[in-house]
Amino acid sequence: MSTSGNPAAALAAKQRVEGDLEALRTGLGSYVTKHMTDRYGDDWRQHASRARGGEERGDLDVYSLLKTLLDNWSGLFRYDDKLRRARSFISIAMDARNAVAHFAGDMTERQALRYLDAMRELLSAVGAKPHVSIVEDLYDKQHGAGGRPVAREATVPSGNRPTMRGTIRSKYAPLHVHLSARADSRWHASFGEIEAVLGFNLPASARRYPAWWANENSGGSHSHSRAWREAGWKTMEVDIAAEKLVFQRESGASNASGR
Repeated sequence: MSTSGNPAAALAAKQRVEGDLEALRTGLGSYVTKHMTDRYGDDWRQHASRARGGEERGDLDVYSLLKTLLDNWSGLFRYDDKLRRARSFISIAMDARNAVAHFAGDMTERQALRYLDAMRELLSAVGAKPHVSIVEDLYDKQHGAGGRPVAREATVPSGNRPTMRGTIRSKYAPLHVHLSARADSRWHASFGEIEAVLGFNLPASARRYPAWWANENSGGSHSHSRAWREAGWKTMEVDIAAEKLVFQRESGASNASGR
């Protein structure tokens, strides 16, 4: 069910995602505090990531918590096996935060369920059981809002995950799914954010050679390129030194919201 053209349904979806973000903030907060304190001591907040202009010693909002996970991934959080398996959900939770922060009156049911599911997986990975229950209740309410029986979707293995354009059977399937589900047409992505979506580190060649990011024609032999090309996107402005690039939706490719 799409909420496009139904402002009340879109607002209800946004409010459920907003409630989920609050549960994520409180559930993730204690986890991040513990691990950052173990690593950096009582002054750990100096090593946390914040939005520009944020209070340096204040509590972390959900954006800051998620950004702190990503920015401290290699040196700290990747050693937690459960969180490492749920790494791709960090980026989706960040998408949820941005969708709520920049809400313009439209959010599809599919987007809302994707956000809710990702935050449920993250809270489960960090052992925040009471918060998982809160999120599951919001998920059930959102799923039921579509007029279907309430039933949570099972997690599909990333190597055989169904997508909007068929099935990508490679380890880069999470990137295909992520791009297919985005509602915008341009994604300024760091290599770290892409790794968060994938759930594993990019190969060394991706950090050395711009050609690794080349847009192959349909039927190309590189599974990483097929992941974004078959989702209807192309790469641009690859900056190896800064470890960032731009994904641009190709003309004529539909977005997740159907607009």
